[in-house]
Amino acid sequence: GWISFPLGSDGPQALFHNGGTGGYRSLLAVAPERQAAVVILSAQARSVDRAGLSLLTRLLRTVEA
Repeated sequence: GWISFPLGSDGPQALFHNGGTGGYRSLLAVAPERQAAVVILSAQARSVDRAGLSLLTRLLRTVEA
């Protein structure tokens, strides 16, 4: 399922879904009201959640500027 939460205290609502199997990990993070998204596909078993959400936050800051 999708997880919904705000990006920061005053940021837009974001949705994300992650997964993994056989040593691979993935993440899709979306900020629908800002029409922005990040996809990470990794060939490592380590989580990509923090990296993906950080990238989405940075992307949204860049779009605002």
